Amino acid sequence: MKKKDIPQEFFTGSFKKDVCMYINDCKQYLKAAIEQRPVDMESEEFDPTQDEFLIIYGMKELKDLSMRVAGRHPLNWKGN
Repeated sequence: MKKKDIPQEFFTGSFKKDVCMYINDCKQYLKAAIEQRPVDMESEEFDPTQDEFLIIYGMKELKDLSMRVAGRHPLNWKGN
């Protein structure tokens, strides 16, 4: 699939911002699933100006949430 075939609302034009956006969306879905509540995709949970940090931090959060949904213990990656 070429980028021109993807509807404009699915990408910003910046690879890093797009990655952050999709990580954020996945986090919101997983958090809603864990908390057994409806998904609120209107809430903004990230600042796309800190792309590199957010990609790494977001991926760790995404892994943690995925593990919780799968019934495993959460990661201890925050050092607590």
